[in-house]
Amino acid sequence: LCEHAELVSGLRVLDMGAGTGLVGLTTAELGARATLVDVPRVLPLLSGNVTAFRQSGGNRASSDIVAGPLWWGDEPAIEQLAADRGLFDVILCCEVVYQQPAEVLDALRRTLEALLLRPGGKVVFAYQHRDGSEITDVEFFAKLSSLSCMRLISEEPLSQWDDAWDDTLCRWVRIYTFAGEDLVEGADAKAAL
Repeated sequence: LCEHAELVSGLRVLDMGAGTGLVGLTTAELGARATLVDVPRVLPLLSGNVTAFRQSGGNRASSDIVAGPLWWGDEPAIEQLAADRGLFDVILCCEVVYQQPAEVLDALRRTLEALLLRPGGKVVFAYQHRDGSEITDVEFFAKLSSLSCMRLISEEPLSQWDDAWDDTLCRWVRIYTFAGEDLVEGADAKAAL
C-alpha cells in the first residue's frame, strides 16, 4: 500500500473488517479520509488504536479518521455510514474473504455495492487462498462480477513482498472497480431469474 499511495491519498477510504486498524491507519498516514469498521466486539481495541494514532501527531489527515461498528448487510447502519461519511472512493478488504458461509459473503457483497462510489470507486482485496477456497471464495469473487458488476482490473501476487512463504502463489491483492449502472440493471434481471 505504501508503494501505491495514489490509491488512497486524498480519497475517502473505508477499511472493512479493520481489526486492529493497521491498514486503515496507514491510509490516514498516506493522506486518506479514513473510516475503519469492524464488528462491535473489536471496536474497543480499534478505537483505542485510532485515538493513539491521533495523539501521535500523524499526517494532516489523521484528524479525519473515525472507527465504528458495522455488520455486513445491516442496511440501516450502512445507510447511516453513507450519510455520515459519504460513499467511498476506495474500500479495503484485508483478509475478510476466507471460507465464510454464503450468506455472510452475500452480505459483504451487498455492503460493498451500497458503499462504493460510482463510477470509478475501487475495492481492494488482500486475499490468501486457503483449503476449501475453491468452493466458497471463488463463488464470492465470481458474484462480484456477475451480480455486482464489478470488474477485476488488477491481480498481483504478494510474494515479492513476503518471502515467508514458499514458491506457492497463494497471497494476492485484487482490485475491482464498478463497471457501470447499465450493467447493474442487467445483473438485477439475472438475479431475479
